[in-house]
Amino acid sequence: MRFSLPAKLKRFLALPLSAKLLVLRRKLGLVNRLPLLVRLPDIGWWMAIPASKDRGLNDLVWHHDLGERRFLRQFIQPNWLVMDIGAHWGFYTLLLARLVGPKGRVIAFEPSPRERKWLQRHLWLNRHTNVRVEPFAICDEEGETELFLYSINTSVNSLRPQFQWGTGQRIKVATTTLDAYLKQHDIEHVHFIKIDAEGAELKILTGAKGVLEHKPRPVFLCELNDKVTQAWGYAAKDIRELLTAKGFYWFDVSLQGNLIPHTEKGEYSGNLVAFPEERLSEARPLLERDTL
Repeated sequence: MRFSLPAKLKRFLALPLSAKLLVLRRKLGLVNRLPLLVRLPDIGWWMAIPASKDRGLNDLVWHHDLGERRFLRQFIQPNWLVMDIGAHWGFYTLLLARLVGPKGRVIAFEPSPRERKWLQRHLWLNRHTNVRVEPFAICDEEGETELFLYSINTSVNSLRPQFQWGTGQRIKVATTTLDAYLKQHDIEHVHFIKIDAEGAELKILTGAKGVLEHKPRPVFLCELNDKVTQAWGYAAKDIRELLTAKGFYWFDVSLQGNLIPHTEKGEYSGNLVAFPEERLSEARPLLERDTL
């Protein structure tokens, strides 16, 4: 008679060591007491810190945005200049830094001083020297504004209060626009921009008139989330419609990292990819076969 392992145990044993440690930490109730340094194959070294009750990337880090990460591994090319707007602790920044290589450049925008410290620690841990960290909140005008910081979930810091996470701590941060930043630093072309700014996405794109008109334009990976944008007084579909009017084509990302032509939804909660019409040829090799 053969002994058969339970399905859950089989799945656990099949996980890489980093993922096993994360699962064990949660099962043993050590989430709030034991910091854990893990190594993810595509991201590099990552500190799953015991940030009190943080519900961000601590224990979901292994599975976080798997489809998007697989897409980027297929799409991003060495030597590109890319941007991470809303970098947080650097999850996407680290991936992009590895993909563009030592001769490529990553510009990471993170207005929260608290989160910026963790971003810089992760860059140091992974010895990345091709990343420039900027403290600005990218918006539709240059100046200063309030940023609301949260401790229960640090990934929901926003330029608008997120009352479901408490009152938050208010701090003043500098703002700039994409157009102004690129002009100031003599940057003529950006290949790719990831935007996750807790509702500020529409203002970011509104302040990027030059970026959206000067071809070839960047490909965007952008969060559309109605539960967040409603605090700003607009619907997430407004982001889609703005870029569509500029000649961009939207795609969903499958778990395998492939692209699926996007069909309009009534409500949004997730990431979408937008390709400008002049770069659609770069999307075609990544399309799901059954969408051809």
